[in-house]
Amino acid sequence: MPSFDDEEDGRPADIIEIARRHYERGRYREAIRELRAAIARAAPDDPLPAAHAVLALCLRRSGEEREAGRELVRALTLAPRDPFVNFIAGHVCLECGDPARAEEHFLTSLDVAPRDDDYLRMLAVCHSFRGQYADALEVARRGLEINPGSAGLWKVAGICEHGLGMREESRRSLLTAVRLDETEAEAHHALGLQSLEADRLDEAAGWFRRALKANPGLSASRRGLVWTHFSQIVRDESDRAEGAWPAILTAGIVGVVLVFAVLIAAEALAGRSILGGVAGLGAIAGAVAAYYGSRFLIARRRASRELKTPDPRKPESGK
Repeated sequence: MPSFDDEEDGRPADIIEIARRHYERGRYREAIRELRAAIARAAPDDPLPAAHAVLALCLRRSGEEREAGRELVRALTLAPRDPFVNFIAGHVCLECGDPARAEEHFLTSLDVAPRDDDYLRMLAVCHSFRGQYADALEVARRGLEINPGSAGLWKVAGICEHGLGMREESRRSLLTAVRLDETEAEAHHALGLQSLEADRLDEAAGWFRRALKANPGLSASRRGLVWTHFSQIVRDESDRAEGAWPAILTAGIVGVVLVFAVLIAAEALAGRSILGGVAGLGAIAGAVAAYYGSRFLIARRRASRELKTPDPRKPESGK
């Protein structure tokens, strides 16, 4: 693991990069340790506001929200117009569910550095977070004019195009994103959702697996993979039965309705008979729920086994 020291490769700019790498891999404690070491060693005339800002983000991800707030205030006090500090502050505000305040920080960053594609990307994310897909897409396209090689901007553009009903354009943008950077987990996930929506289940499962390979902590992709397996199981069983299940269910429902009508007509036994009809209907509903519930549990187990099984194509370390 890289560490901070007084050598040239331990200068503050590299500390931010080291922290970023830890952050992207979910190693928040390591990032916090590196950043605190850098801040402790900082010269009095260079208090490292950027390090305080990144420390705030990592502390928040570690659940230390009060300490994170103090670090963010410290960073903004030291450098209220610093574009990077405002960029991180916008991230924190988005995570806190305050897109309006996040937008203010991203606009401050862009006021100082108007052609920074990362700042444009996060402003687009901020708009999309509020459901303003048209505005978000316009900002993302501005960023792509500056840096057409930004996988993150293509991802945001694809998500916004999907939100606007531009399915073909969205797919092209998302495929461009994963071609430029195969670690763009959210782009893989979005492609999985599109495939699931189109009932291309094998394809959807493949995209969700790629998303989880890029980011094992992406719970939405884990849920997507489980749901895809569930849909595959139900569809395969239905195909093998040649439509028997829908026919059985339809016949059962029609039968219950007819019995229900006859029992209601029998006024002398109405109370007892209606209760019996309701019980019968409940039994059928329970059987259907038990069937689908059992298949969902099978899908969860299948997805769990799949995610725990190492890739046989990946060589083991040390060999």
